[in-house]
Amino acid sequence: MNTETEKGANRHYVLDTSAFLTLFEKECGADTVQNILEQARRGEAIVFTSFVSFVEVFYITFQEEGEAAAVNRVNLMNRLDIHTVESSRELGFIAGRKQLTGFLLPMPGLPLQQYHTGRNWCTKILNSTN
Repeated sequence: MNTETEKGANRHYVLDTSAFLTLFEKECGADTVQNILEQARRGEAIVFTSFVSFVEVFYITFQEEGEAAAVNRVNLMNRLDIHTVESSRELGFIAGRKQLTGFLLPMPGLPLQQYHTGRNWCTKILNSTN
């Protein structure tokens, strides 16, 4: 997959678990997440997420709303125009070392800014032209 030129998109975003929960719960910032997903649907942006976001959305939703709601949300995520980054031993090792320092970037090389929304620490996605 060549994400630099795929569908002519030149914007790249990484959405974490907090972004999906913000969207599903219609919290402050949901419109921004929706806009990013609409850009991806139109081929104007490329969106990445980690496989961990699927696990966390399922687990958190299951705990709060039950299995049916959890399955529904994961099914919705599966229908989105996003690229899921799977894990590997190497990525696990890198993530573990980053976690020890208290700082973890979901995708190396993409410009991200950490911020606090009150409920969660979130990742603010900054536009990239690369």
